Amino acid sequence: MSYKSYITSDGKETFYKLGYNSAITTSTDPEDVWTKGGLYTFPLTTTPVNYIVSSAAADAGSNNPLNVDNTTLNSDGARAVHIKGLDINYDEIEETVFLKGTTGVHLINSYHRINECKVVITGTGLKNEGNISLQYWNGSTAAGTYAYIAAGQNSMLSSIYTVPSRKSLYLEKIEVSPTDVASAEVAAIVNFSMSSGISGALYDIYRDTKWLSSGDSSYRINVTPHSFIRPILIPATTDIKITAISVGATIAVRSIIEGYFLSGSYK
Repeated sequence: MSYKSYITSDGKETFYKLGYNSAITTSTDPEDVWTKGGLYTFPLTTTPVNYIVSSAAADAGSNNPLNVDNTTLNSDGARAVHIKGLDINYDEIEETVFLKGTTGVHLINSYHRINECKVVITGTGLKNEGNISLQYWNGSTAAGTYAYIAAGQNSMLSSIYTVPSRKSLYLEKIEVSPTDVASAEVAAIVNFSMSSGISGALYDIYRDTKWLSSGDSSYRINVTPHSFIRPILIPATTDIKITAISVGATIAVRSIIEGYFLSGSYK
């Protein structure tokens, strides 16, 4: 799961966000840490996220039990996806939508931000067969990709997040790791930044460099999470993301962000 939280005994709501980019190269950097790859563009007020589609026909289900037969239940693919995000006022909204394969489905809600998207019902294969995209439908065509579940992953893996209204996020720890290296003859280096801002206009709040030594498979020894002495306050309605600014080889990059929420807006 890319995003999870729970309430601790002292009343804090924890925050954990996992991001992943399977292939960043010296010719494609900079890229954000999310499974679709490339640089992420936040939705505009005029382009809300209101549409979901898969690249595989097998990702299809029905909320009507009369329409579900044994063939459907015993086949592969995702059936339903649960979406959590924010409306135009940054209030939290969510829904569960049943997929129709390569035929897009219009969402009940219009989302200004997507914070979580995960498969909640599958066939016997227990995973989505295609790439699932959340987009904006303009009445005739779909545009943009604002959340993405790669084939077989069942959840969006993204460092991108927006703090809901009436909450404040306190960041305690960040980890960015090169994971898979195309060649053991080179050292995997990733220069990265964490940025934050309002309405998609972001600025850097932290920068660092991490590396995986040549031929060393136990990369965690060389990649130490950074714990902030004092948690970094991210106010309500603020966007955050992690960007791999440059890499030294073709690598995959994983990110983990941890912290906690407190109620109350500090805009």
